[in-house]
Amino acid sequence: MMEITEKEFRKLKRTDLIEIIAQYQQREEKLTKENEKLRCQLEEKQIRIRKAGSIAQASLALNRVFEDAQNAAEQYLQNIYQAGEEHWKDWVKEDEEQTATRSHIPSIKRAD
Repeated sequence: MMEITEKEFRKLKRTDLIEIIAQYQQREEKLTKENEKLRCQLEEKQIRIRKAGSIAQASLALNRVFEDAQNAAEQYLQNIYQAGEEHWKDWVKEDEEQTATRSHIPSIKRAD
């Protein structure tokens, strides 16, 4: 649209003024539609950003769950190892005691 001075504007005929008003209405409608389209795009981007944040938070929480599970598994294995080691020590001690007891028993020889 071209710019006109106030003096030129006052000299315009009624039909010219109606045409200018119609052009401004079309322009306003076009800008309103464009504005709505841009608002929708902005909202979609904001939703994606929120979802990305939610996914990142969920990922961090899931990592913490896996870390806790790993720590629990390691603790479990450590407990099993310690229990096995104690059992092994007890077994060796019992075996040594039995061996010591057997060494005090005189051996019996068979007569053929």
